[in-house]
Amino acid sequence: YTFYINLYCHTRSRITVRPGILLDPWTYDEDKLMAWLYIFLGPAWSRISRCLVGRPDNAIKNRWNPLLRCK
Repeated sequence: YTFYINLYCHTRSRITVRPGILLDPWTYDEDKLMAWLYIFLGPAWSRISRCLVGRPDNAIKNRWNPLLRCK
């Protein structure tokens, strides 16, 4: 039962409360911009998210960590 409540809240917050969030796959240009901003700003995810319109800071952090492990 708790799983369904959490899933509902997650879905509602992503679609209803913040409709501007991008759910599309990440593009190569976004990855390049994110890498450049990380070099310039460091791990300031909220500041980086201001430059990547439609990508929340948590999504940027979750994208960056696997990319860092691949290199």
